[in-house]
Amino acid sequence: MTTFVSLPRKRLLPITPRAPGQDPAARLAPLSIEERRCNRCGSCLKLACPAISDGGGEALVIDEATCTGCGLCVPLCRARAIGPALRLLD
Repeated sequence: MTTFVSLPRKRLLPITPRAPGQDPAARLAPLSIEERRCNRCGSCLKLACPAISDGGGEALVIDEATCTGCGLCVPLCRARAIGPALRLLD
């Protein structure tokens, strides 16, 4: 006899809330890797995102021009090194 177990469904929430009526294909703010926190474990590289690469330095890097800001890499980083790209104002 086969028994089936019902698993609870997880609700996926967007990383950044969007305004009602906003184009869902609109780019979000790019992400970056904080160099002092990155321990080069490579968990984010397993996502195979074209924006994340190993530049050979002290930390992995995210190309801000390629990053769409989807946030899929954020929960993969145990060191919590991935976050919004911060820019200095002139």
